[in-house]
Amino acid sequence: MEKKTITLMIVTIVAFIILIVGMCYGFFYSANKEQEKNEITQEVNTENVQEENNVVDEEKENIIETTNNVSENVIVEEPVAQNVPDTSNQIIGKEEAETASENVGLTEEEKAIELVKEKWGAQDTSVVYAVANREGNIYMVSVTNKETTAVLAWYQVNMQTEEVVQQ
Repeated sequence: MEKKTITLMIVTIVAFIILIVGMCYGFFYSANKEQEKNEITQEVNTENVQEENNVVDEEKENIIETTNNVSENVIVEEPVAQNVPDTSNQIIGKEEAETASENVGLTEEEKAIELVKEKWGAQDTSVVYAVANREGNIYMVSVTNKETTAVLAWYQVNMQTEEVVQQ
């Protein structure tokens, strides 16, 4: 063979090897980035839960302090009889009944997770639900496998319309 042909073959083989190495690097790099993104999301969710627990603990301490201060100045008053209408036999409209059942003191994030649980299947105990992102009234909720920590599904929840869409 001629020198030119051998040189051309070597250059082609080297270019092919570089291409394969680049593709492998890109594949593993993107898989690693996805795993890091999932870990960051889990860390943020853990930090949010810890912050919420701290806030609740502080509120409990404030309530205890307040009740201790109030108990020193207790004034006993006799109850005043009031005419309160009996509402046990009243018919409540559909809208009032829905409002009463919906108002259970959940935050918007908890409501978004509850909506996703209904869509995914609330009976499934092998998954964890977490709010990963929020833009206005739109929440991104992930459904993650407890054992493998792999994200099984992403849901977009519109809190105004309570619409849940799988991504």
